[in-house]
Amino acid sequence: YHIAETRLRNVPDDLERAEFNYQLSIAYYEIAQNHFSINHAKKALESFKSADLQESRVATTLMVIASNKMDLTQFEQAESTFKDAINLAAESNIDLTQALGYFNLGICYERQGKLQQALECLQNVLSVELRKPHKTLYMRTNYMLARVLFQLDQKAEGLESYNESLKLANELSDNAYIAKLNIIHSIYITGDEAQLDATLNALKNQNLWTDAAELSIMAARFYKKQDNHKLASKYFDDGLESQAKKLSWMEEIE
Repeated sequence: YHIAETRLRNVPDDLERAEFNYQLSIAYYEIAQNHFSINHAKKALESFKSADLQESRVATTLMVIASNKMDLTQFEQAESTFKDAINLAAESNIDLTQALGYFNLGICYERQGKLQQALECLQNVLSVELRKPHKTLYMRTNYMLARVLFQLDQKAEGLESYNESLKLANELSDNAYIAKLNIIHSIYITGDEAQLDATLNALKNQNLWTDAAELSIMAARFYKKQDNHKLASKYFDDGLESQAKKLSWMEEIE
């Protein structure tokens, strides 16, 4: 990207510059450099807004900004920006972007414990009529639906979403999501500590430290509510260890 940036000076096309900044914002987001990501996304957004017929790129760039705000726990700004992206996509009949907006807004609500609002957003994802079936989005949405429904103690409905997501994860050979599905099943349905530990380790072996930390802490909170202080302490510690590993891993990338 740095090499490309030096050569971009010779490119007169404003949209090419916007596309470069958009892709760079995603790259920075992936390595948790949120402020750099927002900066490049805002540059891209300015150019996309000034160009005709760029509604799709404006909406997806807004979602990159909102995702960064969410990771920075600036939830009110994240919610507002996700809604802007959803409204623009709906007005422009960009179905996949609209569905992705609802998906990400659902995650934003779930992170804040606004489970009913998260549930409504995730159900909206499945209600958007996509021009093409999108197995990956359906898999991820059903996974998040299962998470939310299990937390709402709606186990029967949660299992339906879990089974649908697991079927798609197997079809796509997505080992990360198979592990994540097994984790929430172990926490909320079977209470299988050995299976929970094995699948958390599967995420760690793939360097998926963010997911490992998030799901460990989810397990800890569940066991805390059950007054199982031994397991709650174990998984809180496990979550903190995964967060530390994530920071170390990011430093190695940089």
